[in-house]
Amino acid sequence: MAGDVLTFEDASGNAVATLTVTSTTTVQDLVDTIDGVAGVNASFDEDEGELTITSNESFNLANDGSSTSGTTADLVTGTAAAFDSSSDTLISAGGFQDGDTLTFTDGNGYEVGSLEIDDETTVDDLVDALNDIDGVEASFDDSNGKLTITSEVDLAINSDNSDFNVSEFTAFSADADAVSLDAEDSGFALAEGLDDVLNDVTSALSNLRTQASSFGSSLTTVEIRQDFTKNLINTLQEGAGKLTLADTNEEGANLLALNTRQSLASTSLSFASQADQAVLRLL
Repeated sequence: MAGDVLTFEDASGNAVATLTVTSTTTVQDLVDTIDGVAGVNASFDEDEGELTITSNESFNLANDGSSTSGTTADLVTGTAAAFDSSSDTLISAGGFQDGDTLTFTDGNGYEVGSLEIDDETTVDDLVDALNDIDGVEASFDDSNGKLTITSEVDLAINSDNSDFNVSEFTAFSADADAVSLDAEDSGFALAEGLDDVLNDVTSALSNLRTQASSFGSSLTTVEIRQDFTKNLINTLQEGAGKLTLADTNEEGANLLALNTRQSLASTSLSFASQADQAVLRLL
């Protein structure tokens, strides 16, 4: 009735869309209202007179009976079924259709992977496609039918189907046609970030080379001093060995011989000097 308010509620009972019925409200207005909810698709079959609502989570369409003669009632209630196993096909869940293409893009907007869905594409295929992306890990929990995705970089999952099933991916920012995952920025998203890191690495390498050169010079000095010390130790050890192992009689005879030679040299020098003086007196 005119004046009634139709409320589309999510699984938690929260109103996500409302439509106030007027004298000019059509079925298409209701379809457009429901179809505008993220993850929900509504269509009306004019031949059969049936309204079909496809949702990725449980929902309830109720009339609050605001009009004078209106009646409060739940008009339509739907219960979403989660995937039972990783072998389930994607099109068995509302929102996925044969021919849909999922595109995976990073934080820079570059496509890093894609998956074309057909009637044989399973949850395992989606998990494998995500795991093929560097820095991304995906897993499916059979106990609750949830797909968990972790990524080292920003990641967006887009579909060419505007009614892409998104809300079941909890902890993600979802809109009508995408799932997004925000990761901590690595600093490499822009060329300036790469330049800054390269400059830091270049500076670190220069400091490392300077320090290595200083260590090399110090090592050379230490090696020279080490060699000198070894030679001095060897000389002292050799001298000490000769003193302790010398033959006293032999060394005494050598000393006597040296003293005799010294005495003879002194006598010869004295005779030579006297001979020179004798020659000078003859002149």
